[in-house]
Amino acid sequence: RTLRTIGPTDLGGTITKTKSFCAHYRVDQHTDRLVTVSFRPERPSFGGPGRPSQLHICEFDRCWALQAEAYHEIPGLNYCHDLVVTPSYYVVHQTPFVKVNLEAAQKILTGEQLPGEQMKLNKELPCRLLLIPRKGGEPILVDLPEPCHVYHFGHAVERNGLLEVDFVALGANFNMEFQHGLWLSNGEDQPGLLVTARIDLATSRCISYRQADACSCEFPAVHPGRHVIGPSDDLPRYTYLMANDNGLR
Repeated sequence: RTLRTIGPTDLGGTITKTKSFCAHYRVDQHTDRLVTVSFRPERPSFGGPGRPSQLHICEFDRCWALQAEAYHEIPGLNYCHDLVVTPSYYVVHQTPFVKVNLEAAQKILTGEQLPGEQMKLNKELPCRLLLIPRKGGEPILVDLPEPCHVYHFGHAVERNGLLEVDFVALGANFNMEFQHGLWLSNGEDQPGLLVTARIDLATSRCISYRQADACSCEFPAVHPGRHVIGPSDDLPRYTYLMANDNGLR
């Protein structure tokens, strides 16, 4: 076996719905499945029919045979990069920093703007977590108390009617400025912060939203053998991060 490129694949036709494959995945160690997410933003109408946003989550066995999937068309879901998984739910973030309309699409297609240059807070758009039931059912929409953009999740714990999820939140002033030519965003002015949201599953409300640490951080990670915390599993002790803080002066 080598790492030589063999050619393109659609994984047996399983990702033809969105014709895409997001960067991040989770391993459900209890079912020995790889959980992936695919996504396409909505397409504005150029004088013809438009297309709603599409989200497609798949579970594959070790032979890349599809074992389970969830497909949803979700209005306003115009970005997806990562997901986190619990025994009952897939969780993704709906950002208020990406707005898809005819004017924005024309600027991208004509080369006037890059997609990243359009990323900014749209105060009229919701900021929420979407809980997708793994055994079927409509997405549960959970509004967050503060606007943020989320690239990456840490871990999620589902216990006693509550769901706690860690993620790095980029706040209201986040943009893709490429500040100082060193980082993709304006990380000095609007650092990523690790936060934990606690959700009451009975009411679908976020009842707690707290910052875990003051450091500027990104790329949270947990052990791949601990991606899905079952009801009898030990609670996770760590979320690993790329982080920095002010030095001693």
